[in-house]
Amino acid sequence: MSWASKGLCIVVFLTSLALVYAMGETNLNSFNNVKDSIEEIYEDRLVVNGMIYELAGFLHEKEVALAAQNYTFFTSENEKVNKQAFAIINAFKKTYLTDFEAFTLNHFETSFNELVTLEKEISFAEEQPVDTAAIATLLLELKALNSDLDKLSDIQLAEGKNKLAISKNAAEAMETYRSLEKYFLIITAVLIFIIILLPSSKEKDEFVSE
Repeated sequence: MSWASKGLCIVVFLTSLALVYAMGETNLNSFNNVKDSIEEIYEDRLVVNGMIYELAGFLHEKEVALAAQNYTFFTSENEKVNKQAFAIINAFKKTYLTDFEAFTLNHFETSFNELVTLEKEISFAEEQPVDTAAIATLLLELKALNSDLDKLSDIQLAEGKNKLAISKNAAEAMETYRSLEKYFLIITAVLIFIIILLPSSKEKDEFVSE
């Protein structure tokens, strides 16, 4: 094999290595996208869905107590429920939030603070009649809070679908680049094989002289 052929082999080989390396880096980025999307779906969507479920449960406890006129709930259990709800809201705020999600959560927190203030203003003592107008206002506040939770739940569903789409696209890209790597390796092997088999100029001259 002539030095020119050897040089060409080296160029083809190094070019192929560079292409394979570049595809490997692209596949690594795609893999990281899949990994990040799965982690975000779990940490920022599934876990948050659990938080929303718990908050909805606390609101439901209040609604059931009001419907059953079980006002002792507000003198014995309500403070504990509110502390747990605030703890969940604070944990919720530390997760990744979209702009609309952050806005809705802030609105929910403000409304929940207003609810707690209203609860403290209402007298739930057994020896005194309960202000029915205040109870009606309380129920309206609970309805508005549930509406915010519905919006937050819808956001989790939409964002979860978006992350799944990103994961699917990244996985498809990984498969495509893996196939391209195989083709490049095959083409490289064929080119090197052809270069090796090509007669050098000296061999051509000897063949012609014969």
